[in-house]
Amino acid sequence: MLPAILQSNGRGPLFGWRTMGAGGSVVGYSGPAFTESFFRITVSLMNRLHVVTTPDFPPAPYIENIGVRPDIPVDYMTRTNLMNSGATFVQAFVQAVEALAHPH
Repeated sequence: MLPAILQSNGRGPLFGWRTMGAGGSVVGYSGPAFTESFFRITVSLMNRLHVVTTPDFPPAPYIENIGVRPDIPVDYMTRTNLMNSGATFVQAFVQAVEALAHPH
């Protein structure tokens, strides 16, 4: 929720990769006796300040399914990043901060 709140209120650019799109409160319940079943129900959904439009989903004001999309997308789940202990991602983050601090 924090990235959505920061982005929706224009508090600063988000860096990284989209969140998984879990934007609701889910509660689990046991089914009727002798069924050994268990089910989950979404009891609330977080609304964004504005409708979000992405190529993957219909426009909606929800985080659910859509996730929070970064303003500066950089994938951290790469082989290179894995092999160098995240140095590639950290370097990209530092470069983005420098570019924001000293715009050309």
